[in-house]
Amino acid sequence: MISIIVPIYGVEAFIGDCLQSVAAQTYGGPVECVLVDDCSTDGSMDAVRSFLASYTGGVEFRVLRHERNKGLSEARNTGIRAARGRWLYFLDSDDLLSATALQRLHAVALSHPGVQMVVGNYESFGDGAPGLPGIADSGWDSARGSKEVRRRLLDVACAPFSAWNKLVDRRMLTDAGLYFKPRMLCEDVEWSFRMAESTDYVAVCDACTYRYRVRGNSIMTDAAKADARAADIMLSVLRCARRFGPPALAWQIRWALAQLIDLDTELRWRAGDVAPARSRTLRLWAAAVRALWRSSRMLSQPMLWLSLLLLQLEIHSGMTMSSRLFFPVHRASKMFYNLAK
Repeated sequence: MISIIVPIYGVEAFIGDCLQSVAAQTYGGPVECVLVDDCSTDGSMDAVRSFLASYTGGVEFRVLRHERNKGLSEARNTGIRAARGRWLYFLDSDDLLSATALQRLHAVALSHPGVQMVVGNYESFGDGAPGLPGIADSGWDSARGSKEVRRRLLDVACAPFSAWNKLVDRRMLTDAGLYFKPRMLCEDVEWSFRMAESTDYVAVCDACTYRYRVRGNSIMTDAAKADARAADIMLSVLRCARRFGPPALAWQIRWALAQLIDLDTELRWRAGDVAPARSRTLRLWAAAVRALWRSSRMLSQPMLWLSLLLLQLEIHSGMTMSSRLFFPVHRASKMFYNLAK
């Protein structure tokens, strides 16, 4: 059996489509869908009840309810404890499964006896969807042994730092205590690192099995919120990466530095080209740069150091885009980053 876990909070407009995508699965084996009501204050559960009242298919839907709002992590944990399946699959309640998702993921699991997790590919859709990078071109189909698994799972080009769209062996997860930390910012990032630490056989399904919904109303406002969250995620990634030493840090520093360099001018434009100290988003970004600098001291990567040094100079000197030195320093930082690849 496959157990799909769906936390529900504030998704009245989306939960119906989400459940329909579960009901439309072509997988012929037993499936249960554990819906966890985290005390949603909108009409989400009315939409759930309306859907279930007319559903007559083969998926077993079960509804659990928290007595009070506990957050995403605890909702997932409630689902894990209630699940009965051999496999767990986390689905966010505003996202969708492709029709063949479970069939394809399970087929990969069967073709890799003993596998503990199957990572699926995905696509983004919705308001201003940026086309989040999938994993089809990452050049791997499986990884065995703790060292190789960590190398793959701790590289964002190979697998996203998310709980969704991963078919996970339930016994492995519960035996290793891989529950989600409650009330934690970027809980998926922290969970992904612990998963990489506990798993020693992972396979990949390069077919698109998941549709990630990008939600937004005001492009400017939501973009700023997304940038601030991205900075928080980056800091969380680096804190987790320190547990794994230089190899994990090298992959994450390269990724994070690329994000900082490529988005630096865009962030400043959104913030009104003010000095970093006057913008919360840029302050978070500056904190991420400082964290990168501290982490990079563990590495023998002089070109990365030079790139970070120039980026720090650019940010902490209070340069704005109108400063005469801004673009020469920015271009030099990007040049040294490219030399470090």
